[in-house]
Amino acid sequence: MEKYAQFLSRHRRPLLAVFVVINILALIGIFRIQLDSGFDVFMPENSAYKKVMDSMEEYFSSSENIIFLADAGKQELDLQTVEKFREFQKFLEKHEHIEYVTGPAPEIIASGRNLVRLDTLQVDDLDYLREYYTSMGDIAPVVHHDASVFGVFEAFPDKSFRNEDIHTIEDKLKQLGFSYTISGEIYMQLKVFDYILKILLAVPPAALLLILIVFRFQMRSMKATFFSILPAGIGALWTMGTVGWLGNEVSVVTVLAPIFTVVIGSADGLHFVAHVQEEENRGVKRMDAVVETLRMVGIPMIITTVTSMAGFLALLVMNNSAIKGLALFASLGILMAGAATWYVLPLILTGSVNLRSAKAGVKLSAAEGSSAQGSDDQDTDNQTADDQTAGLREIVPSVKGLKRLWGWPSWALVLLIVGVAALGIPKLTTEFNMLSIYKDYTVVQRGFERTMEINNGSVPLFLYAEYDADPLDPEIAGEFAELKKTYEESGRVGKYIDAYTVMSLMYGNMRGIEAQYPEDMQQSKALWNILSRREENPLEHFIDPEALKSRIIIFPSDLQNQTLDEIEEIADAFNEAHSGITLKPTGAQFLFRELNLSMVKGQVSSILLAFGLIFILLLVFLRDVRAAFFALLPILLTVISLYGAMGLLGLSLNLMTATIFGITIGVGIDYAVHFTSVWKTFKLRGLSSQEAAEKAAVYTARPIITNGAGISIGLSALLFSPLLIHLYVSEMMWVSMIVSAVLSLTWLPTILRRRK
Repeated sequence: MEKYAQFLSRHRRPLLAVFVVINILALIGIFRIQLDSGFDVFMPENSAYKKVMDSMEEYFSSSENIIFLADAGKQELDLQTVEKFREFQKFLEKHEHIEYVTGPAPEIIASGRNLVRLDTLQVDDLDYLREYYTSMGDIAPVVHHDASVFGVFEAFPDKSFRNEDIHTIEDKLKQLGFSYTISGEIYMQLKVFDYILKILLAVPPAALLLILIVFRFQMRSMKATFFSILPAGIGALWTMGTVGWLGNEVSVVTVLAPIFTVVIGSADGLHFVAHVQEEENRGVKRMDAVVETLRMVGIPMIITTVTSMAGFLALLVMNNSAIKGLALFASLGILMAGAATWYVLPLILTGSVNLRSAKAGVKLSAAEGSSAQGSDDQDTDNQTADDQTAGLREIVPSVKGLKRLWGWPSWALVLLIVGVAALGIPKLTTEFNMLSIYKDYTVVQRGFERTMEINNGSVPLFLYAEYDADPLDPEIAGEFAELKKTYEESGRVGKYIDAYTVMSLMYGNMRGIEAQYPEDMQQSKALWNILSRREENPLEHFIDPEALKSRIIIFPSDLQNQTLDEIEEIADAFNEAHSGITLKPTGAQFLFRELNLSMVKGQVSSILLAFGLIFILLLVFLRDVRAAFFALLPILLTVISLYGAMGLLGLSLNLMTATIFGITIGVGIDYAVHFTSVWKTFKLRGLSSQEAAEKAAVYTARPIITNGAGISIGLSALLFSPLLIHLYVSEMMWVSMIVSAVLSLTWLPTILRRRK
């Protein structure tokens, strides 16, 4: 360690220059980062629903929609409102990134035996138009609600549709004087783009600020505090720069990587600077302080870095590319924060920086001093354990309180945690949908609720139908009419739109009767030929008679799993009753549900892998099977408590919450590692198990509490995120850090002090 410190000191200027160049390159890389706002990140790999969706889109247009509700501000449909509806629909139809539009104002409307051209609409035509909308029933694109007339425009954009297109359309709505609401799958995705940008700009700095406040309170020196969090900030910078240079996109999931880097990576900087500060407060020269610190905390910093990385890397078994990306980026960030601690801090602190605290004698990190030496370096520190313990007792008043929980109170605490988990685990759900991502105050949530209220539907699902016979057959149309009735009676569907419903409306209008499908094949073919000759065939996005394919658009009453299950069950029952027709449900929400189920399965493998990796690392570090096993016990109970807390708090197992378990294992194990390694050191010095446990508690209490508080409070920066899934991450980390820290300082010493 001395040679390493001297090397840094002798080559300080060129190494600082290299450091500056690396940071410049990282900054350039950040400006190369691309944002991924698509919901594809929430899709499982090799999904059956995705294959159905891809097959459906080969014959029909995009399955992703965006809905515009234009409020005319009038109680009745009048000529001016229709003209404005037509102007807006024409604007959407001509938009280069919109494949097709359904709305209240197509160019021509057939009402009865009349053809109404909306571009040359006359006052006398209004009665025909009103009659036409009334005949459409619940799929009418004109809705009367709250004493106002609303136009419902549903657009299906192509893959090139972007945020700027939304802004252009909004400008058109404002120009026409409409109050409006926007919803739909595409809109939800595009808003994620705005939110990711805000998160990248606001949350990591907020996390750094919160950690700075926590560390400043403990270290009593702003300069020392700044250098403590510097490696974490540098690690986040290097990580995101690497992401930019590699050309990877940042999604709503991987955006958490720099936040985890900042929060988790700050621990090593805290331990390093605190030790240097402690040595200086004792009057040790700067170079000697840096060398001694490297000897004392070098090994624990490596171990905690590797165990934290192991927690993230265990997520690679998950069946989702976004989770795998987070695992790689976050583990890379923690590695870089650890490297920055070894490279940047010794490089800077070998200079003339003054780190003395306002109160000399503060020994924040003596615990890691013992753990660093381990069984092989137990005689390195010449200061006696009793002297160190006495100094720490003055600043760790919590040790006495924690010690009161040793023995039967710690077992009572364990039983309480298990009891609470037993109550919460049965309440766990796997609910996760598009709306689960956003907080209630966001425009996405408000838009969805308003659209559901007015339009009775916002996010579509699809039934992709394949036929053995001509789908225009009236007998087949009758079977689908029964299917529609079944869905409507189930209460799970707000809106149901298929080719047969539209053809029935048109046929009835043409004959001046109620909606009715043509009586025979000849008439249905004739109707199809009439529609096919139009410049815009309204049915081409719903049915393809030559390919023997069709699709049905269903707007579910909500996005809950139970609703999706029943929609799928009805389709399965239909398939069983009709051998010549196959219905295949698909849609983004089915993919979300499939992801949830795969996450639950993958989570078990991820947790087992994390425990396995960390147990191996503990064996290498502690060289003691029983000690390694005991060190795992607090984090095992923490995982159990986390499941229970999720159930009681109403948090579902989903893409984001599934990641926390591996992270909890990787981060929370550090506390048990620190305590166990210090306890082992004192045991090897000849102390009894009881004495070793008492001294280990004094040594480790303050660093463990500070680190746990720093991580929990730092991740509270996610409260500023507009995404609800990020709030869940913050809540779960609070639970996991508190439980793992308390158990490591109460239950673990209770077990270890009884060991022979």
